[in-house]
Amino acid sequence: VMMPDMDGYTFLQQLQANPVTQGIPVILLTAMAHRLDQQQLLVLGVKAAIAKPFNP
Repeated sequence: VMMPDMDGYTFLQQLQANPVTQGIPVILLTAMAHRLDQQQLLVLGVKAAIAKPFNP
């Protein structure tokens, strides 16, 4: 998960650590789905990871 100031895992950890944001469902849209750690994403509250490109 690529972001300009931090990686996505750090962002997800911060969401889960904050009582105000820990209940927000997260769905990832990524071009790097083959490199994601699915178990870690589940622990961090990710509900789904969608690989790009996709057909809606």
